[in-house]
Amino acid sequence: MSRVPRVIRLVLILGTALPQLLHAQQDSREVTELRRRIVEIRKQLPAITESAEYAAGHFKDDSTKRLLVPKANDPGFWLEFRYRAGGPPETQDAGDPNARGLVLLPVRHWQGIGLGVAMQAEQFQLQGRPVISIGPMVDRPSLPLGRRFLDNGAPNGDRVHAEINAIANMIVGWTWYAEVVAAATRDGWWTGTYLSVLVPGATQHNADVRFRMSTPPPAILAAGTLGTAYLDAVDALLAAAETPAQGRLVRQAADSLLARKRDGGQLFVASCGHYLLEELPRDTLSTPFRPVDWRWDVGGKLRAGGANAGDAMLWFGYGGYDCPNVEVSNSFRDAGLGVVVVSDKMPTGPLPKGVASFLPLHWRLPDAGAPIPFAPGAVGALASIDMAVHYLWLKRLVGQ
Repeated sequence: MSRVPRVIRLVLILGTALPQLLHAQQDSREVTELRRRIVEIRKQLPAITESAEYAAGHFKDDSTKRLLVPKANDPGFWLEFRYRAGGPPETQDAGDPNARGLVLLPVRHWQGIGLGVAMQAEQFQLQGRPVISIGPMVDRPSLPLGRRFLDNGAPNGDRVHAEINAIANMIVGWTWYAEVVAAATRDGWWTGTYLSVLVPGATQHNADVRFRMSTPPPAILAAGTLGTAYLDAVDALLAAAETPAQGRLVRQAADSLLARKRDGGQLFVASCGHYLLEELPRDTLSTPFRPVDWRWDVGGKLRAGGANAGDAMLWFGYGGYDCPNVEVSNSFRDAGLGVVVVSDKMPTGPLPKGVASFLPLHWRLPDAGAPIPFAPGAVGALASIDMAVHYLWLKRLVGQ
């Protein structure tokens, strides 16, 4: 056989495979961007640690002070730090002027809001509630934004980066909180941490735990160790999401939803994860999905939303298909929905009736990324990061 046909065959093979490879790489752009952000966040770990030490000292001065997050600014970020596995007990809304403590203030972008954020931070400060802001370092206003500012690694402050910035803000926030836990032990006290409801014994642990624990710290933790461990855990999740195998599964899930859309079906979305529970109802721009609140009367809400057999549901579960305390699978099945389940726990047998595809996530219990040598064993939530990046990924694929 001559060499020319072989060369031609090779060119044809490369001509087919290379676009597919480039397409697969392009498909994971949200994951790739978050991994780039982690590189940038690691560079400022000393600043995060110093900020955490400042916060630990502030909390130590008064046992009634708590972590404050302004719910109105970012409800998803607020809920992520409220009753959350791997997170602090007794978080309060900074919008309540009577709540005392330190404000963690997330900023998704600067377009049109920079002056307002600066004024809000100044108001908190005047109330004796110091502010630590998280947001894009680039393009931030040349005005005071609290006692400390932590960069989320965004290339600029434009609104176009707001959704990915929201996830990056969570990563920075949990890295910071992990370092607060460590800094408190070096300051002679310790903050409790919630345990996932999926872990045995969580109900009693969570009933007893407090932000300010009543005994001396069980161990002293070095600066930078918990923040590094948390970033390592998040990066491992993102590395698993960036593999070609996961990319194919994401594409299959998107294709399943697109098929329903092409046939005239509506596309619904819902989640029992913390961040997405608040984020999805507010995501109304450039999205192919209609949000559904699963927390009560799911069937009634689907009927009110005009759901019909042949429509589809993109469902982000926690600990499997159904929620820990609420069953949604029967309601979805009764409505005749084709469900794309995105969750950490794959079914061991055939897919349940009505499930069109199952997209696995890679977070695992105890849903906290930084190990600690005392109860509950780890801090820094993970599941919401995994869910949120897959939501943005699927939203782009289905909406394009």
